[in-house]
Amino acid sequence: EQPAGSVLLTPSDWRKLYDQTRQILLNSAAAQLLAAAVDKEFNVRFLWNGHKCRCRCDGATDAVWYDLKTTKERNPLKSAWRAVEDFHYDIQAALYQEAAVQCGWPATPLHFIFTSTVPPYLCAVVTLPPEVMRRGRNRCLRLLEELAQRREWNQWLPADYGQVHELECPSWMKGGE
Repeated sequence: EQPAGSVLLTPSDWRKLYDQTRQILLNSAAAQLLAAAVDKEFNVRFLWNGHKCRCRCDGATDAVWYDLKTTKERNPLKSAWRAVEDFHYDIQAALYQEAAVQCGWPATPLHFIFTSTVPPYLCAVVTLPPEVMRRGRNRCLRLLEELAQRREWNQWLPADYGQVHELECPSWMKGGE
């Protein structure tokens, strides 16, 4: 009975999404990005150092691209660095920045809009420091080169696959009886 493409939500899910959206719009940096959007949810395909790449941007203003991220951390501003490390957002930021530049945008860092999925559903807009962007760019280019090599040689297993390894064990296992 629901319209095509609709998503059913429980009342508690609806409440959480409502509260998250409210906090995003109360955050002036996030609200300004969303209000100034010139495009949303668009795909870009491009060549980077001879490698075919693609990305899907959540949105862009005339000056910057942005990406929405959820976190289960109560205060995204204090914990976003963990998500950057755990989910390799430095690589994403570098890839998106390269795509943006190739599409004619200025070389500004990707803006992440982090929204918490737990009360009070705080929101933070962050960019990565230049050093982290450089690390992400270097890591991304190394991974693209590794992918090209693996495709060329049809080698998808780790380099040390098939060797005998001594098992790494926690220190408590190595102690006396």
